[in-house]
Amino acid sequence: SGGALVACTLSTGIDAEKLARHVVMTDWPIAGRNPFRLLHQCELALDQFLPRDAHETSSSVLRVLLTKVSRRPPFLMGEVVSQFSSWEELFSVLRASCHIPIAGGLLPYPIKDHGWFWDGLLWSSLFVPWRTFGRHDSVFKISPFASWADIRPSTILPPWWAMFPPSIECLLGMLMLGYKDAEDWSNRLEKGDDKRWELVRGLMKPKGARKSRMDQEAKRLVIALHASAAWHWKVFSVLVSALVLVLAVLMHTSALGTIVPLFGGVGAWGR
Repeated sequence: SGGALVACTLSTGIDAEKLARHVVMTDWPIAGRNPFRLLHQCELALDQFLPRDAHETSSSVLRVLLTKVSRRPPFLMGEVVSQFSSWEELFSVLRASCHIPIAGGLLPYPIKDHGWFWDGLLWSSLFVPWRTFGRHDSVFKISPFASWADIRPSTILPPWWAMFPPSIECLLGMLMLGYKDAEDWSNRLEKGDDKRWELVRGLMKPKGARKSRMDQEAKRLVIALHASAAWHWKVFSVLVSALVLVLAVLMHTSALGTIVPLFGGVGAWGR
């Protein structure tokens, strides 16, 4: 879903920051507190930003993982699409990759000549591994949640933010955090001696002086994001602790309620 949309910005040349700021400033006020409106806003953004030749620039460059739904066993299968015959097909594939059950409806999303699909999140990379288009390509794993990804957030983001996003300030902080983490990873790559990345390191060598995106405002947004994420995790920990305590009390009370009648019955029998 999110990964496919971000990868599509690279394959089509969309201004990623412009798109991100549009989503934050325009779509968040509409769907930020109503997950059932997220997919409609996604459709509007795709229709506005996806170039009309996107299917041509994305074929054999973009790979989208989907969950195909079938009426026959095994009912759910992972399917990868990397060829797009038209703009409409690419639009449908990207839209299907975001089709989260319940939030997107009970039925899967239809793609003409392909079938019915749900979000590809149901499939772990253990079952559908990350692949390249050629043996000379290298895979860069980028994920907001996977700890084994090459580029990942330097702070642990609450997973429920995927459906219930935080404030606009935090979302902009996440955008800046992405710049920071990518920059840090690039610096580690340049200083490293891993032979696996020798070719990539040469291709990534900047043509001129590198200019950091992390100005004072960006740093302030990142600090605010760290503080908000920490606060959400603290609240989550308190709620989980309270739930465990309530369950423990209920189980203890239930156990006492079972023992007391038992002893009462024994006493009556003794008389």
